[in-house]
Amino acid sequence: MVLHRIYMKFLEKYPIQTKMFTASFLMGAGDTIAQFIEDEKVFQTGNYDYSRTARMMMIGLTFFGPALHYWYGFLNRLIPGSGAAKAVLKVGIDQTIFAPLAIGVFYTLNGLFSFESPTEIIDTLKNDYMGTLLINYMIWPVTQLINFKYIPPHSQVLFSNFIALGWNTCLSLMANKEDDDEIKIVKILKK
Repeated sequence: MVLHRIYMKFLEKYPIQTKMFTASFLMGAGDTIAQFIEDEKVFQTGNYDYSRTARMMMIGLTFFGPALHYWYGFLNRLIPGSGAAKAVLKVGIDQTIFAPLAIGVFYTLNGLFSFESPTEIIDTLKNDYMGTLLINYMIWPVTQLINFKYIPPHSQVLFSNFIALGWNTCLSLMANKEDDDEIKIVKILKK
């Protein structure tokens, strides 16, 4: 509980920065898990892709941390309170506006941080965006319903970030998959 108190003090004093570094750390952890899923011996063989983890961490730091801070603040000002009807409304707005945009930004930033050409980024969006959005809809509506109904506003980004550890793993698998790997990802999610 000491770590929780320290974290909450940082969250109170430096809310955006704390959320940025938390998102960065958890994006990196999600990628590390993804690389282990792809190759259980990744650490022994020396095939760990540090630049891939760095890209994921940069996406958490520069996009997801600040975006979630401001997005949740906006939603909680737009729809104050945490009753069931309000939580459902927040989820509806979140999943029709933020989720589709965030997935597009994720693939765009991953491409930019990988030094891909605009054509390559667009091809990735064409090939992977809809599948990722559908997987998002398998995970996030229920998660966000719990978040908006039961979690206090100051802890909603933290709750999302920890649930997102699995989501970040999925994003990393999707962003770095070979052509036939999408089927494996869906099978992992169904377990």
